[in-house]
Amino acid sequence: MTKVLFVPAFNKYDPVTGAFLPWHRAHLLAFETLIGSPIPFWNFFAADSTDSSSDASGLPTAFLDETYTGQNGEILRNPLRFAPVPRSDLDSLDRTPIRDPLLTIGTADARALKTDEAAAYLARIDGVLTLPEPPARPALDWLLGLPYGAVRTWVGGDMGLTLRAAYDPLYWSFIANVDRISGQLMEAYTPNSTEVLKPFARDESTGNIMIVENEGPDTKYVTIGDIVQMQIIGSVGRPAFPDYVGMGQ
Repeated sequence: MTKVLFVPAFNKYDPVTGAFLPWHRAHLLAFETLIGSPIPFWNFFAADSTDSSSDASGLPTAFLDETYTGQNGEILRNPLRFAPVPRSDLDSLDRTPIRDPLLTIGTADARALKTDEAAAYLARIDGVLTLPEPPARPALDWLLGLPYGAVRTWVGGDMGLTLRAAYDPLYWSFIANVDRISGQLMEAYTPNSTEVLKPFARDESTGNIMIVENEGPDTKYVTIGDIVQMQIIGSVGRPAFPDYVGMGQ
């Protein structure tokens, strides 16, 4: 059996530390390091994502297409749709990501209903992003965590389950966009914070962020301050569609 190379860190999430944005930035940095590639963001925060007739609504076709064309013109099975997902045993790769059927094979009317749901989440996220002053922790974690969690639940399937979300490739593009649009609030966690951010550590030889699977006496976790001052690789680039209408107002 093929081993799963990346174990999602959700089961090691430290609810006491919280730190919603730094924790997810560290998670993304660790994964980008693991695969050696930046993660493109899925802009669920696009203004037209509330219009079911727009290409910006629903899920990106890159995550829905069954095949894609390789560099040499060959037709290949799309790993963004058919990524292996373990059931209960990490050695048992016997299914692919599950998402809400209304977003994948649903009728136009059903997709329109799902799109209407998304509008409320965007408004709540925008309400936090446009506050005159960002609230202090833990209020900020709560205000951000609820609507972002609602988007994951909206996608449904594995994305809606904390311990399964990271097995869906869509999760990583989702988190890349969370960091892109909410990174402006990272300073609220203070760059000089010395609170450790488990289960993440820095590789002493490369400086890369990695997930600590087996804690030892010499384990040195990164701090919230470390992560606040770092940037994810995939945060560059402009969105194909304008961001939600309230953004920055």
